Amino acid sequence: MITRQALIEQFRSVLYISDEQCLDVILAVALHTIAHKDHEPLWILLIGASGSGKTQLAWEPFQTLNGHITNIDRITPMTFVTGHSKGKDLLPSLNNKLVLMKDF
Repeated sequence: MITRQALIEQFRSVLYISDEQCLDVILAVALHTIAHKDHEPLWILLIGASGSGKTQLAWEPFQTLNGHITNIDRITPMTFVTGHSKGKDLLPSLNNKLVLMKDF
């Protein structure tokens, strides 16, 4: 298990992090999603300038959570339910998962 401080140091080796609170909030949402599967999901929206590291902060801590995370590049009217008889609906596979969307 990795400690919070070790994770922050790992981030600081590749990113400039001026405020650790953002990373703390992201980690809290991820831990809630994994630990409290029977609760309502938490939602978070990171807002910042282009190139400010939002995607890296939101994506990198969860690379080791295989099976607990789904990355969605874009949302269309057919993203979650295809409506096609041979299509695979995404919505049922998102149960108890952390969903990351790069742009909204």
